[in-house]
Amino acid sequence: MPLGNAIVGALIWQKDSMLRMSLDHVGLWDLRPMVNGDSLSKYNFKWVESQVLKEDYGPVQLRYDLPYDTSAFPSKIPGGALEFNLKTLGKADSVRLYLHNAICEVRWDGGACLQTLVHATENAGWFRFDNVPEGFKPVLTPPTYHIPEANASVNSLSTALGRLGYPQGTVEEDGTTIVYRQPGSNGFYYEIAVSYRPDGNSLEGVWSIRPKPESGVPSETIVAWTEKTLRQGFTQAFASHSEWWAAYWAKSSVTIPDATLAKQYYREMYKFGSAARSYSPPISLQAVWTADEGKLPPWKGDFHHDLNTQLSYWPCYAGNHLDEGLGYLNWLWETMPANRRYTKEYFGAEGVAVPGVATLKGEPMAGWCQYTMSPTVSAWLAQHFYLH
Repeated sequence: MPLGNAIVGALIWQKDSMLRMSLDHVGLWDLRPMVNGDSLSKYNFKWVESQVLKEDYGPVQLRYDLPYDTSAFPSKIPGGALEFNLKTLGKADSVRLYLHNAICEVRWDGGACLQTLVHATENAGWFRFDNVPEGFKPVLTPPTYHIPEANASVNSLSTALGRLGYPQGTVEEDGTTIVYRQPGSNGFYYEIAVSYRPDGNSLEGVWSIRPKPESGVPSETIVAWTEKTLRQGFTQAFASHSEWWAAYWAKSSVTIPDATLAKQYYREMYKFGSAARSYSPPISLQAVWTADEGKLPPWKGDFHHDLNTQLSYWPCYAGNHLDEGLGYLNWLWETMPANRRYTKEYFGAEGVAVPGVATLKGEPMAGWCQYTMSPTVSAWLAQHFYLH
């Protein structure tokens, strides 16, 4: 079940005998230039054209396709997970995602119940268990960034995390607080913290995930923030969270005679509300739900500026969600300098082209250049300014 607020997200699922909450943050990126990536001005559009005219396209693939497939970075990276042992809870009796207030509820035949959400406007995920045994608590499980397959071959669909070259992060537990810190590259690191409070046969807790260095990050530590936030309590957090979602759904509605189509429409609008804000980056390939399978995400979880980003924002106009749609436009505006630089270097022209495949900062990631470096991309993206 997907939960999110466009900055952080969680996937709720069962892995073997554990309930798993896969945690994500849009700012988790390795932004190092790709290995063997040549300067765009050295091998540019004119050079590609000359190779086409010579009917010798192999060198183009070596310069653009191969680096994207074989370099582990730049790439979105996974966060980590919270896990809960299900052996004492019995079999899952029901699993529901309530779209109107974005809360997931799971019930087990032994009487246990979970309610969990990602707060609509805060960097916080909440969980509350009732009717669980004494000692029931979360385990913070980090990705395995240092693994034996570090020297294995890579491609855009299956890349071992070890190829990033990170040391394995550390998990520290102090009473009812757990914190995980994962070093990255060039001074980047991220932290995940969870604070929880047992109360008889109930357990409630809050988690947060924070990349650093990051502008606008509160000065207090992530541990201090989660411990303070936990004192608000699940009920208070759920109330303010529900207010945001009530306002979101009040912006528009449709009536569709076919129940299956109606359900799908509201599911998709729920996902849009979970993945778009005026202050967030655009919706990437996996949005705030980076694949949790021990590897880099498929196609590096990047920004594919074809229907992957374009169509994702079409509902905001007729659906009266212009504020959420602003995230796309704001990001395109903020990355304008990078786009102008790319246009000058690759096309040898003034103006604004946009790479079809881009990093969090808008930098081109190469790949199949007929697509990733097409001169038509920015025309389709510019239409969103008109639609808005």
